[in-house]
Amino acid sequence: DILVIEECCDQEQLDKFNKQWLKGAYETVIVFPSNTDRHQSLALLAKPGFKVVEKKDQYYTEKDPGGGNERGDRLFARGPAFCKVQSPTGYTLWVGVTHQKSKSGNNVEVTKWRKRESARTHEIMKELEKTGPDDVILLGDMNDEFGIQEYELEAGGDAIGDLVGSPADGFILATKPLSDAARISFGGYWKPMYRSFIDHIVISKGMKDQVEQVDVVTDGLAQAASDHYPVYIKIKSDPATQPTR
Repeated sequence: DILVIEECCDQEQLDKFNKQWLKGAYETVIVFPSNTDRHQSLALLAKPGFKVVEKKDQYYTEKDPGGGNERGDRLFARGPAFCKVQSPTGYTLWVGVTHQKSKSGNNVEVTKWRKRESARTHEIMKELEKTGPDDVILLGDMNDEFGIQEYELEAGGDAIGDLVGSPADGFILATKPLSDAARISFGGYWKPMYRSFIDHIVISKGMKDQVEQVDVVTDGLAQAASDHYPVYIKIKSDPATQPTR
């Protein structure tokens, strides 16, 4: 019903792809503005009946509180962007997509930068949850596995931990069972030495009981279409709140 994409093409090309190859399967097609320097945009597509009623896509302009990074003075390598989406039944939620700094040229400073991205994205999710609706979901290429990876001890801890936040905040790493089971979402340029789970889904506490399935598609065309595999979540939404009189 809702598809988010990292490393997407521009708006004109995505519109054409949806029309020509997907036969207009998606009614809503959005490519978000971002800080990408390699035409790796973020996008959201939604099927008929799903309406974007609000967009929050200017986070990419925020300054880096760490004093800057190798790309300049902006915090985010690309995103994030969030949309308030209303389903055909009237249920609304915030749907976000992001693509954090890659591990290309990774070192302590790059890791600290990725951790700053994670920490601020967590703050944004808390802000949206407070504003309402309180169902918030973030999907994307976080370029980091759950747990301590190279340089993270020196940098101050796990970037995914920063993204999810403290237990008191109530956010949940919905993809953790896949990571724990040694599943992979990154095929690593078809080289066996690169196999990891770096494409994650984070949900707010209000969505915990709505999750029916979380999985990754690794068969069929997924093996050839990208070096990343599609990760998805299936939810059974709460009934829409009816207005009171």
